[in-house]
Amino acid sequence: MGTYSGPRIVTDGLILDLDISNSKSFIDAANTSLINTSSWVAGNNAVTGYGLNGSANENSRFIATDPFGKSNMIWGTFASGNNNDDGGWTTDYYNIDRTKLYRFSVWVKRTSSTTGGTFYFGVHGNGPTFAVKRNDNGTNEGNPYWDCSSPSTFTQDVWHLVVGHVYPAGTTYTGAHPDTGVYTVAGGTTKNRAVNFCNIGSDVQWLSDTVSTLHRAYHYYCPDSTTRLQFAYPRIDLCDGNQPSISELLGKSPAELYDNSGRGNHHFLQGYYVPNSSSPRKFDFSENVHWITRTAALTGVSSTCTVVLWYSTTDGTELWAMGNNSGGTYLAASYGNDYYHSNAGTPSYFVDLNATANPETPIDYRNGNYHMWEAKSVDFSGWTRFDWFGYPSGWGMTGKLSRIMVYNKNLSATESAINFAAMRGRYGI
Repeated sequence: MGTYSGPRIVTDGLILDLDISNSKSFIDAANTSLINTSSWVAGNNAVTGYGLNGSANENSRFIATDPFGKSNMIWGTFASGNNNDDGGWTTDYYNIDRTKLYRFSVWVKRTSSTTGGTFYFGVHGNGPTFAVKRNDNGTNEGNPYWDCSSPSTFTQDVWHLVVGHVYPAGTTYTGAHPDTGVYTVAGGTTKNRAVNFCNIGSDVQWLSDTVSTLHRAYHYYCPDSTTRLQFAYPRIDLCDGNQPSISELLGKSPAELYDNSGRGNHHFLQGYYVPNSSSPRKFDFSENVHWITRTAALTGVSSTCTVVLWYSTTDGTELWAMGNNSGGTYLAASYGNDYYHSNAGTPSYFVDLNATANPETPIDYRNGNYHMWEAKSVDFSGWTRFDWFGYPSGWGMTGKLSRIMVYNKNLSATESAINFAAMRGRYGI
């Protein structure tokens, strides 16, 4: 099957293509959001990029079900009943281009039957003037919110995507962006409801001196200690044509890697990690903390598969593993491994051209640069689970991973050379 894989990539027999630099595979590949949740670790204190609204006791990050039915890190509010600030965050300031359109969004869910307090979703502009300008009447607002609604407007236990926009400075438009509103996965791009625009009347715009902005999502003024909100996947997207569409935000989880081979062999990111934003996009792995998983067989698999990985590592032992169920078979790159690519063609096709040691010895690749690693004659026909770099203990990876491909055949030396030539420029080799 065909795939969007870059120039001249081999597609014959391709059954898995997870490409972190391709937005068709990973929603954050274009890197249009100024913020992410890479700092979200379990706990209730402020974390890098996110200050607390309310006390630590009124905030908590924990593993729960995200808007796409996956387990991921969620930010929950735990109102104390003091009828004041009751959870959520104010992010750090991030530089913006005031001549550009930006989209702000956050997922919110009410998990309690009680509906006390108010949900706030807002922005700040920062420069000589601490404000943004209202589109509807041209006045400045120093405390702007797109939505300040009762939690009752959110159906209990249903995730809602709340969206607002900030227009370029000097915009003459007086209305709101057509995508501003509240959505659900089930409802698709048909809005669940409009935002109430709280104290701004419509969408807003940057001032002529705005230099930075922040993201705000709060639970506030709750008189009881039982109302609970959860937040997930906040974003500030530059709307330059590369940002995910509303349909993609509703249909693609930031924690999912989608298979570009056309076979539907999608995988899930374990470790709740957001990737490195520098080019090329890649995941920074820490051994036995981050890995990629699929809890099903690969569609189109055979008993003679080829695995192709693009990675970089400085591990002292360079041990890699891909497990098949607990205690099952694993594929690894290390000394003496039967699946290593020693018979896959001219070795220079598979190693960093800067490597000076014997390219047939995997441990000698440990120079921190990218490599194409290839394994042939791999029998995946009986595998029902794939834990890439997560099994067994001690065989994970510390380093960077950018792409995983699997073919349901043994690639020829010529095909391997084609793949290397097509991809090497991305990695500077």
